Amino acid sequence: MADASIPDDSFALRAQQWYDDNQIILKQGCEVNAINPEDKTVTFADGEQMGWDRLVLATGATPRALSISG
Repeated sequence: MADASIPDDSFALRAQQWYDDNQIILKQGCEVNAINPEDKTVTFADGEQMGWDRLVLATGATPRALSISG
């Protein structure tokens, strides 16, 4: 679940216009319930379903402090 205090666009690798120009739909902060590779569809937790030509599923990460000096 996305942290509401951090704007979604703060993690974008490119400006929104680049995604628009390249016909890429960038969905952030959403939960995926199912991916159907045969039909090329994704079903989100809210019931929305979306088709895709190419799919990138980036699950994110949480930084952690290492227990080393320096």
